[in-house]
Amino acid sequence: MKDANDLFQDTIVKAIRFFYNYEQGTNLRGWLFVILKNTFINDYRKNRKKTRS
Repeated sequence: MKDANDLFQDTIVKAIRFFYNYEQGTNLRGWLFVILKNTFINDYRKNRKKTRS
């Protein structure tokens, strides 16, 4: 499982990569939190599958 620093770094990388999707004037903090949450969930699911096999 990733630690908090890795999760934060992945979030920033994805935010920079997909910044063109961000709509000016909307909640930047909320947008970043959604990226962080989805990254965590995706990594959790991926790791769960590895441990089951």
